[in-house]
Amino acid sequence: MKFAKIRYSKVKGEIMKEKISFKCLPAFIILGVVTGLLIGIFKKLIGFLAGFMDGFLATGKTDDKLLFLGLLILIGLLTYFILSKDKNTKGSGIPVMTGMMEGTIAVSSEKTIIGKFVASVLTIGSGLTVGREGPSVQLGGLAGDIVGKFFPNVDRNLFIGSAAASGFAVAFNAPVASLIFAVEEIFRTHNFSTFLSSALTIISATVTSGLVFGDHPSLENIPAFGNIDQKSLALIVILGILAGLSGALFNKVVIGSKSLYKKIALPELVKYLAPFVITGLVLLIDPRLFASGEELIYLPSEGNEELITLIYMYGAKILLLALAFGIGLSGGSLVPLLAIGAILGNIYGSILADLGLIPVEMIYAISLIAMAGHFSAIVRTPITAIILILEMTGGAFSNILALAVVSFVAYLVAEIMKSKPFYEDLYERLLLTEKSS
Repeated sequence: MKFAKIRYSKVKGEIMKEKISFKCLPAFIILGVVTGLLIGIFKKLIGFLAGFMDGFLATGKTDDKLLFLGLLILIGLLTYFILSKDKNTKGSGIPVMTGMMEGTIAVSSEKTIIGKFVASVLTIGSGLTVGREGPSVQLGGLAGDIVGKFFPNVDRNLFIGSAAASGFAVAFNAPVASLIFAVEEIFRTHNFSTFLSSALTIISATVTSGLVFGDHPSLENIPAFGNIDQKSLALIVILGILAGLSGALFNKVVIGSKSLYKKIALPELVKYLAPFVITGLVLLIDPRLFASGEELIYLPSEGNEELITLIYMYGAKILLLALAFGIGLSGGSLVPLLAIGAILGNIYGSILADLGLIPVEMIYAISLIAMAGHFSAIVRTPITAIILILEMTGGAFSNILALAVVSFVAYLVAEIMKSKPFYEDLYERLLLTEKSS
């Protein structure tokens, strides 16, 4: 039994048809199991290190604070050594994976997967404002590349892309959103073979991770909200505009930080350690800014913060992410951009509540809706954004119409602002760097 396979090359603009044997399909199930275990262990180690580092901040003791700062610098030195040995371990990893699939970047998967794993655990777990999803996608893609070498008659891109999508699935426990992400961002095309290989890998990875490490949504204990009244959709349209503008600002600041770092005339090691030292000092003053910011999503359910504090947190998280992302630390941006989107929604919802336009309890719903808009504006995958929020909240949040409105309005605003899609911009910059070197 044979299935037609179509591979789309964004560089050459070609579509090639090949055949994939039914006998190869179990390989994608095995690949899913491997990816589920790999990313599951990855998440656990990050959580363990983050808890360890956060423990020093929680005591409030001077000695523990100094030890925390010292450990951050040590982690910076260790990860600098790893990244200097293999440039493909830098950054989120998704552009590198795209280059692997398009044949524009040469990667030694067996070498890179080890360095990426270790560097990402250390960087993300240390408390810097970076997320786990980009490295999870790259680690999955690297695992797929390794497995694909055992099946020379099958286009290796099927293995790389399917495993990359499964890394996204395990990172967020969002299999459906990951399948759509594979279509919208990874393969950039759809046919039966890409669907079948991705579905098999994603499902087996998600099931494996759930059985071994526990099956629970990324955002737990989210209360069930009533649907947003259609009469209130005008407020959601305004939120979509704000999310689109924020997304354009996010891309400008975060990606623009890469150009800024290149202009700074300092030794590379000094520039590399700067995010660890500066973030460490900021965290000593305000531990609430620790790590990617997932905890900030829960602010509306925990008594919330003053409006001025929310505005400060919004700006601080963008700058801390830019600080880490610009120099190419091994970490992603999706979790921070979701957290920043939630803060944006919290600000907007708090203003609406102060004006008496919504009840206070709806601020939380507005912040969750804003996450989808922010994701859509930055990454330009609106359908993934909608489904991702539904799955991250375990189905407790079901305002699909509001999620759709904010996602598509934010997408449109970002397009009008001529803000490049986040990963497309990063990939173009990576290609320029490859050509210049």
